[in-house]
Amino acid sequence: MQNTPQADRSYSRRIRAWSFYDWANHAYITTTASTFFPPFFIAIAAPAFLLAGKVAGDADAMALARDTASNVYALSVSLALFAAAILAPIIGTLADITGRRKRFLLLATGAGGILASMMFVLTTGMWQLALVLYILTQVAMNIALGLSSSLLPHVAHPADLNRVSSQGYAMGYIGGGVLLALNTVLYLFSDKIGLDSGTAVRIAFLTVGIWWIGFSVPLALRVPEPPATPWHTPRPEALYATLLCA
Repeated sequence: MQNTPQADRSYSRRIRAWSFYDWANHAYITTTASTFFPPFFIAIAAPAFLLAGKVAGDADAMALARDTASNVYALSVSLALFAAAILAPIIGTLADITGRRKRFLLLATGAGGILASMMFVLTTGMWQLALVLYILTQVAMNIALGLSSSLLPHVAHPADLNRVSSQGYAMGYIGGGVLLALNTVLYLFSDKIGLDSGTAVRIAFLTVGIWWIGFSVPLALRVPEPPATPWHTPRPEALYATLLCA
């Protein structure tokens, strides 16, 4: 049975919508997580780690404070990955057995996008809030990535999985690169438009959440919710046979 032109168009729109989700979420990966947040966090946290009696003008003391802030940031990355490693499989399994993969993905996207944009409020000394926002956003991102991947077999034909996966991968780097380029230009020329560099970075954080949520709309509209995967409890005789084979 041949596909109709209408079915082909519907399939293509579904593929593009799914691919655009990578375009959306890689804004956080490239702009916030990889480029602007690490040095920004060190800059706003270092003053809090100055030794008693020291001032920011003391080069050695400030260098030590920046090293401490860097170590705190590295620890937060580990905590975020650990939390995501625990939560993502649980949420993914729940999404599978309840048939709510897309719904959970959109919830993670909304939470992650809002948290990412909330980094706009961060200023010097607000390092605790910065860590909370960063860790929660990282967890939301990792959960969203897993849920997005779980939609792929329900979006693309089996013979088309590799091509569609590669398309999403490419869209991610293009979309993330576009926003990173725009925010880098804003940062480099911020003084020309009357902004200080810190404000330019905070605007970059704000745009990440807007970009992430905004470009997730095609997926919300075009990608259908996959059916639930029932949780099968093995029959006693099947479990007994498995134990015997073991």
